[in-house]
Amino acid sequence: MSVEHSKVLTLPEEWQGNWIDTKSNEWVVGFFKPFAIYQSDFWDYVSVQIVGQTADEKPVNAVVTLAKDGRSVRFSMKQDKKGRLVLQPSSGKTMTCIKAGTQYPMYPKKDKAFFTEPTFRVDTATIIGYFHHWNAIPDRFAASIKGNPFTVAVHNLVTGNQDKHMGDIDSLGRFKVRFPLLNAQELYVDWGRLTSQAVMEPGDTLFLCADLLDFIPREEDGSMFGYRLRPKQVLFMGENARLNNELERYKLTKWSASIRTLGFNTANTNQRESDSAFLSVKKKEYELRVAVLDSFLTTYPTASTKFVRFCRNWEDWNVVRDLMQHRFSHFGTGDLRLDPAFLAYVREKMPVMEPWMLTLFREYYTFTRDWVEYHNSVDGNRGINVTIDSLVAHLKRTGVYEGELVLLGDSIISLAKMINEADTSLQQSMYEANKDKFDRFYGHPVVKVGIEYLFEDATDAGDKGDSLLTCLPARALWWAHRYFEKLDQHHLPFSSRQLQRMREKVVYPDLVAQLEQISAFYANVKNKGMTYEASLKNTEHLKEYTDAKALFDTLIAPYRGKVIYLDFWGTWCGPCKENMKLVKPLKEKLEGRNDIVFMYLANRSPEEDWKSVIAEMDLTGENVVHYRLPENQQAMIERLFNVSKFPTYLLINKEGVVMDTDAKSPREGIETFKQISSMILYGTPTPPEGASF
Repeated sequence: MSVEHSKVLTLPEEWQGNWIDTKSNEWVVGFFKPFAIYQSDFWDYVSVQIVGQTADEKPVNAVVTLAKDGRSVRFSMKQDKKGRLVLQPSSGKTMTCIKAGTQYPMYPKKDKAFFTEPTFRVDTATIIGYFHHWNAIPDRFAASIKGNPFTVAVHNLVTGNQDKHMGDIDSLGRFKVRFPLLNAQELYVDWGRLTSQAVMEPGDTLFLCADLLDFIPREEDGSMFGYRLRPKQVLFMGENARLNNELERYKLTKWSASIRTLGFNTANTNQRESDSAFLSVKKKEYELRVAVLDSFLTTYPTASTKFVRFCRNWEDWNVVRDLMQHRFSHFGTGDLRLDPAFLAYVREKMPVMEPWMLTLFREYYTFTRDWVEYHNSVDGNRGINVTIDSLVAHLKRTGVYEGELVLLGDSIISLAKMINEADTSLQQSMYEANKDKFDRFYGHPVVKVGIEYLFEDATDAGDKGDSLLTCLPARALWWAHRYFEKLDQHHLPFSSRQLQRMREKVVYPDLVAQLEQISAFYANVKNKGMTYEASLKNTEHLKEYTDAKALFDTLIAPYRGKVIYLDFWGTWCGPCKENMKLVKPLKEKLEGRNDIVFMYLANRSPEEDWKSVIAEMDLTGENVVHYRLPENQQAMIERLFNVSKFPTYLLINKEGVVMDTDAKSPREGIETFKQISSMILYGTPTPPEGASF
């Protein structure tokens, strides 16, 4: 047969796809129609030469030249009798490659490399990727498979939130996402589409390729479980590619184990499960999952050290995380203590804390919070009492006890002693007679700073984090989250004293910088002030009300003729504040209407915190009103409407009649808009059939 030469820019169909070196087991190259994938990036075809054909017109040899940013590489290739592709790059050794299928092959040699020593410094990580067959997805699946950008969720080690980083997908199915990482971290990659677990380190570039045709549901799947357990092509190239290919290979085995554990828990969900019953279930789950992992490792003895240690420690952190979540079942029982055998098992399974694992596992974060908080609740300080004597002694030590404060403070010490020594029947009246003096002293700016200092000293000293967490990085991460909680609870910037203490406790510059940035944000909010001060209503004239119905009628009377959307909330309530962030689009949909009022009743919310949250959310305006009633009056109204959870929403019609005591929340978006609109137009939260908004 004569040798023929042809020059095209597309390889034959059988040579297209992803190719894995049989010796190293690395995915080395991908050949596709519009481009090639090589060295963790996209390369353009410069030329494709097919040299010779067989009798059935299949190519014998080819020479492919690729280019990228001024660089080029040439591959000489041929296909052997087993269908493998023999590749000879212009520089490097000849490789014999197999085409990637739906399951990544197991690596033939052990890799003992481990994660880089943690530095607790932030650097950028990058995921570049390609969704093969992006434009071949049938229309009926386009919304579910192509409807969202590519997403990477990174656990924020300070806030505890999932920081989502997104990348648009171009017309060919390509994407790129860059995001900050602090040490090695577990990532949730494209959850809901790929639903992959990955691990990256700061500075890594990882290339991901997935065949989207594998993600189309098939009749033979039979169920969602069948769909999830069907192998699909997802493979990685670049730094930590081996670990991520191993995790992807193990994913189906791990999911299968999780499905098998679903029948273990047969407890009545309406009853509190005992410590021993809950422990028994979690033990069985853990033992099954570890047995599945052991079996997998028996069939794959060359698994990398990173993979083995990650998977074993993941199982350990997962079970102790689940176990310590059980502490919440004791709330409201009068006994917060877990059974000694329960705690002994937690200690047995809890891994020895090493710096590399503290940022890697999401489960570590949740477990640590619950472990320390549990011991704080059962072994920590029962209450903190700053006495007048200790307060004045502190003010003297710090050199701020001077001038008029000395006269005022000394008189308060004498008064306090006199009241304490008096007959108990007289103490209250003696205090009331001198209340102005006490208020002047405790309201003095220097005294308020001193109280804050002593209170934080006592709070920090009573926290069990320093004694329970056995290494400096663990303690630093613990305190980083504790200081974030203070910011998140009060929505106020750190004082200079708090900043100093935070820097001493948190230690690592990048963690400190994140907290300083959040504090600066709240400082800016505080300085900016309120957009519409009139939204904050004075309640001084209501202090004599002792009847809940009369008080409530007085509160809503000014808004007769308008629908009221009432929110029971508190500055201490995380879900309340998350919903408040979503009010703006709801208000925008109702813009232009003068017959709707957004009313807020704040529960147990310090005035400064209350104002800061409102300013931050920009929740003011002509149709927004905020009330911060005295605690007893707020409780009266909550009892009137059986408010047992926060947030709780009420809808009140234009005549002042409460129509719904469990109205939809801002989080429910369009449904909430429809409910409010129905109240405005039809006087009922349930729209009539055929109504449109």
